[in-house]
Amino acid sequence: MAERTREYRRAERRSAIRRALAWTGRLGLAALAGLAIWGSLEVRARVESQARFDLSNWRLEIGELPAWAPEEMRAEIASLEFADEGERLTVFTPRVLDRVKRHLLACPWIRDVPRLRLRYPGGVSAFGGPGHVSGSVALDPEAAGGEEAGATADLRQVSPGAAGGIDLELDLRVPVALVAAGGACYLADREGIRLGPALGLERSRALGLPVIAGGEKHGPRRPPPPGLAWEDRDVREGLSVARVLYESGIREQFPATSIDAIDVTNVAERARRGECEILLSAGPLRLGWGRSPISPGARTLSVPEILANLRQVLASPPRLVEGQVVLLYTSPLVLAGPARP
Repeated sequence: MAERTREYRRAERRSAIRRALAWTGRLGLAALAGLAIWGSLEVRARVESQARFDLSNWRLEIGELPAWAPEEMRAEIASLEFADEGERLTVFTPRVLDRVKRHLLACPWIRDVPRLRLRYPGGVSAFGGPGHVSGSVALDPEAAGGEEAGATADLRQVSPGAAGGIDLELDLRVPVALVAAGGACYLADREGIRLGPALGLERSRALGLPVIAGGEKHGPRRPPPPGLAWEDRDVREGLSVARVLYESGIREQFPATSIDAIDVTNVAERARRGECEILLSAGPLRLGWGRSPISPGARTLSVPEILANLRQVLASPPRLVEGQVVLLYTSPLVLAGPARP
């Protein structure tokens, strides 16, 4: 009996030891898992704290702009910030490229972002010192896709030693004219969107774009905020003529006698009934365009026929007495007497 009792106690101790070892193993695995989670969070926190992953430390480096692009465009795009005030935006922020795109599209100069790609800094350990990070921008007003194209996000690690950044393909708004308002001028694109800040007359002349003027007899017109379209009827009609001139290539074909002003004083014959609604100026030449392409009124000639007459006049400018106007909307061309003020 005593021997059986000793065997039972030894078996009980062995069972207790096995249970203790099992619980020790479980606790050990749990501890290892906890350490692994803590370690991954620690590593992530250390990586995310590095300046090279903080988009507030990144900047856009804009390469050579197209010949038509004004310096105001470069300045405004280069000053863009990707993070809201007080926000810390890193490459690890959820949907970071969507946020970047939102800030880009808030810029009036940018119509669309067909391509958007994030390049992580390469060749530096996650625990290494901060590397130089710069962004790059590809500017191309003829980029494929246009307004209907969507941005694609492609996250990838660049080759060792390469800098990180954001590769962009931007569909830009091209200014086709200036709109005179209250003693200043404002750039506008073919859709009538105001671009950039107010410009003085000297800067406006340097851009070489036609100025839409007139129609402020009863008070200066109010420009819309940048990024919004002009709503004035006379401005809209003047811009429709500027768009035709831009798309026809008149400026490039006749650089010595380019159109420098589009007078919209008589749109809808509000100033002088029965007379030409829109007048163009090309140096000393005064050219009667007639009604704009978007005017509800009847036209004598089509837009292509008016453009053909315009090319004819610019190729061989006639000698005009002061105040005479060449009417482009008649066939054959007609010289009208001095326009009344």
